[in-house]
Amino acid sequence: MTFENAYLAARIDLGLPPRPKVLRSFDELVSRWVGFVAECEKSYQGDLDEYYNFIGLRSILSGFFSNERMIAYTDVVDCIFKVVQADRRLVALLDHEQPVDVARGMIDDGAAWYWHFFPRYCGPALAEEVHVNYQITLEVRGKPSVDSRGHRQRCRPR
Repeated sequence: MTFENAYLAARIDLGLPPRPKVLRSFDELVSRWVGFVAECEKSYQGDLDEYYNFIGLRSILSGFFSNERMIAYTDVVDCIFKVVQADRRLVALLDHEQPVDVARGMIDDGAAWYWHFFPRYCGPALAEEVHVNYQITLEVRGKPSVDSRGHRQRCRPR
């Protein structure tokens, strides 16, 4: 079985559509996570939904890393290394004093630490939504990017 076929089979194992409208390669998913962490280091400027989309991506990566079809390939080891390095950088940014007190039984077996904390600092949109939804106060740094019409641009880490 080729790596690409193993990847598609693992997507099915994880309950993901094997052929979504936009099929991202495994390397692209890893790059998006690493890019998200880099954005957090600068001061993440997205909103809560966008933030949770990236956190969900990390859960998907965890599923791939524990899937027996995927771990048979040496390329996955390099990807795991990149994600672990990004994870270490993200852990250093998180506010461990203010965990999110929400039961996540359907998406988290307790090992998914990334669902339980927010960065200590971020842009105004995330800080406001976290405060409203979780009564957690985060330091606001930076301003969101706006387009020529004054609309906030969606966060798209590379």
